Amino acid sequence: MKLVKILGTLLAAVTLGGAMVVMGPTEPAQAKAAKSLATVPQKFQCTWYYYVKYGKKGHYNRFTISANKTAYRNYTKKNKVTTGSSVLKSRSLKKAYKGNDGSTCMFMSKGYLVDIGWTYYSPKDSAYGTFGTESYKIVPKYYHGQKVQSLYSKNVWLADTGGFHLLHYYKTKA
Repeated sequence: MKLVKILGTLLAAVTLGGAMVVMGPTEPAQAKAAKSLATVPQKFQCTWYYYVKYGKKGHYNRFTISANKTAYRNYTKKNKVTTGSSVLKSRSLKKAYKGNDGSTCMFMSKGYLVDIGWTYYSPKDSAYGTFGTESYKIVPKYYHGQKVQSLYSKNVWLADTGGFHLLHYYKTKA
């Protein structure tokens, strides 16, 4: 009888211990990753469009994400075009980077692709919502009853104005 109780207790302890190991503590995605992404996940790679209307004129802003580069073409209120691009650099996420080579840091955090320039990156506070970050997620939207994919930009923090916008980019201009 004692042997059955001891074996039962031992079995329960081993089972409970195994369940704790499988579940484990949860960490943010950034804390698990030692380096930023070397290439952008395939589902984000595309040219994305966003329609902007200033007064009577409207234009399509364009945001292109390729495997290792991002580029944009935006229109201002005065119908001037601003363009830019940055190359994706994979570096350690455990330390800040000093210098400005125009490269960008990308990592996955809570299902979002976080894009931040290395000049703004800090291991303490870099996540979507901090200054200089843009966070993207693919979400479904409905257009005339059709389900289409949208690149949802949760926070676009503009380095020059400090403001943010909530945007949906689409794969086509239609």
